[in-house]
Amino acid sequence: MTSSLRRLWKDVEKHEGVGEWDKILKRVYRLAGLGGSRFIRRRAIRDLLAYPELASRIADYMRCTGTADEYYIFAQSIWGHPEQPYPDVNFKVMEGLLRLEPSSSEVSKIRRIASWLLSGGLKLSGLTSALPWHHY
Repeated sequence: MTSSLRRLWKDVEKHEGVGEWDKILKRVYRLAGLGGSRFIRRRAIRDLLAYPELASRIADYMRCTGTADEYYIFAQSIWGHPEQPYPDVNFKVMEGLLRLEPSSSEVSKIRRIASWLLSGGLKLSGLTSALPWHHY
């Protein structure tokens, strides 16, 4: 599946930005994620910034095709990116952390993020306002 998807991607990529490109991307990310194909990981941040409505799909792809450490790096890249103003994107990327299956060494990083978020040390648009005690 991976090789045929790569061939298809080479043909499709020539038409990037034409028509309903976001729908094409959404399908490619899904198929690549199901097949465990890593070939579009290098463009995930760029696509996420250009098509924030695909945040769930891209985050799922990154989670399914990489390690917990790689997802952690991806999440930090998104949260710290100066062109990423969308609270929904931060929230979807954080949700991806909750779905990881980390090794014991990777658990401490995720625990640290949770501690920072719960203590108010990590302030990400869309996340702190989603916490249930934020309104009290």
